[in-house]
Amino acid sequence: MPEWPSRLQWGVSEDELVAALARIFGQRAPTSGAVQLGIGDDAAVLAPSAASAVLSVDAAIEGVHFRFEYASPEQLGARAFRAAASDLAAMGATPTAALISLALPPSRREVILSLAEGLADAAHACDCPVIGGNVSRASEVSIHTTVMGAHPPSRPLLTRAGARVDDGVWVTGTLGAAALGLAAIQQGRESEDEFARFVQRWREGRAQLALGRELLGVATACLDVSDGLLRDARRMAIASGVTLAIDADALPLEPAHHRGAERLALDPLALALSGGEDYELLFTAPASFSPPWATRIGAVHASTNAPLEVRLAGALLPLEHLGHDHFG
Repeated sequence: MPEWPSRLQWGVSEDELVAALARIFGQRAPTSGAVQLGIGDDAAVLAPSAASAVLSVDAAIEGVHFRFEYASPEQLGARAFRAAASDLAAMGATPTAALISLALPPSRREVILSLAEGLADAAHACDCPVIGGNVSRASEVSIHTTVMGAHPPSRPLLTRAGARVDDGVWVTGTLGAAALGLAAIQQGRESEDEFARFVQRWREGRAQLALGRELLGVATACLDVSDGLLRDARRMAIASGVTLAIDADALPLEPAHHRGAERLALDPLALALSGGEDYELLFTAPASFSPPWATRIGAVHASTNAPLEVRLAGALLPLEHLGHDHFG
């Protein structure tokens, strides 16, 4: 674990903490030239650019998005950053910089530098330097990450609102693995070999930034699967004014998904449809598009009474639980 600067006890000052955080994030600064002025002043400055600016913010709050018994502070910090960066992936944007606000109770002060190490490692992997932020006292640990990216003006903007009738519906990677991994952790079975890959998916999932850029000029609509396939697909359908027809038999799953879910007494299909935190890309594209790194899971139809239809073995499924809802 990193050492605190100067004083190690309760008397550590905010300035000393900020200096320590600046060293952690500054050690991994990129060389892209996108940042004109980084950590150390009242505000950061980005270099002038002809590209469109893409911005998003994401929160990770103790007791809501994570618990410290689920993973190490470094892993939790990295998860928080990748979740924010995933929004840039969904827009096909290239990361340029990030701002991070950290808040915690004094009793948890020992974790803040470890969280920062994880945040910095993930920022470096995404080539997205942390150029500033804030630290504060609070009743629980929280991480608010604002990410900034660039979108080339020569390419159409990639949003969730462009799905067209007769497009195919695609998803990258596999679905439900992160939710299965979290369930294994919550049941105290994360050390069992058969759950290792699933636990890793929850703790170390990544933002699909490169694939997002691959979709520029090809995909008609895109978003990242963070709150569950059903909820995010419904959002896309409503934004696009269409109906998304999903074939549940076509969902890409890890080879041991069904067995793992059954061992945890969970519904394997529900995990894939509503589990969330996959951070894969759900997108629509012309039916002729057939990338090797994505699976076609449905089609876009003209709008009906329902924005979303899901069929299993040809039968229409009732959509009772769509996925994560902060206020549901």
